[in-house]
Amino acid sequence: MRLRIVDVDVTPVRVPHGYTDVFAYRIGPLAYVTDAKSIPPAAFDVLRGARVLVINALFPTPHPTHLSIPEAVDAAARIGAERTYLTHLTHRVSHAQLEAELPPNVRPAYDGLVVDV
Repeated sequence: MRLRIVDVDVTPVRVPHGYTDVFAYRIGPLAYVTDAKSIPPAAFDVLRGARVLVINALFPTPHPTHLSIPEAVDAAARIGAERTYLTHLTHRVSHAQLEAELPPNVRPAYDGLVVDV
């Protein structure tokens, strides 16, 4: 179900978050996935081709309700955004170290980050 808000198309899409579903969103050129454990094929269909992706990546190891950093990076590659920002990172993740290990178009998000879309 697509909604039109002002001049922007917003499409909510269900994604698993542990034992429940939550919503990710395609908001014009932005894909926003901040509480997912996985991304089903139907959600990839909606999110694919976004210019900017914001996606949760809790920490490097698997978690029962959130994407890990490797899972988020894999999902980002499948979505194909020009820029991806990892969010929902724990305080145990060093942003500087993580940034050095990520692909060039993937960066850790940080408080106060402003992204022009």
